[in-house]
Amino acid sequence: MALLPIKSGPDREEERPGSSLLDKYLATLHSERMAMVVHLVDTLGVNPNTLDQPVGWSLGNHWGTPLCYVARSNPHWDCTEVTQFLLQRGADPGLVMDPAGWDSIELAKRSKNQRFLDIVENWKAR
Repeated sequence: MALLPIKSGPDREEERPGSSLLDKYLATLHSERMAMVVHLVDTLGVNPNTLDQPVGWSLGNHWGTPLCYVARSNPHWDCTEVTQFLLQRGADPGLVMDPAGWDSIELAKRSKNQRFLDIVENWKAR
């Protein structure tokens, strides 16, 4: 979830007051979240296609698989590391688990998460 720098001109970065503290906090948060994902999948053996609710249920604010959550995340966040990790561990971007019949790709399209779509497309092209 690395933040993108603020651009004030062609490829120029601009400092914001307090941005270094915020950036450090967000970098720590990203690192801790990524460590938890790695722990759950690699250490505990959680399937990267595990659902967040029983099959057939339709609980509000539940989106299905971990990739579905990444697909619905803020399109300005860098989801590269977690998306690639989940794909490498067997996550299926085409798995339909949403009651509406949407997979992570459809959720990303509806969330305008082009970064996620690009990562999945590059992964499929391998």
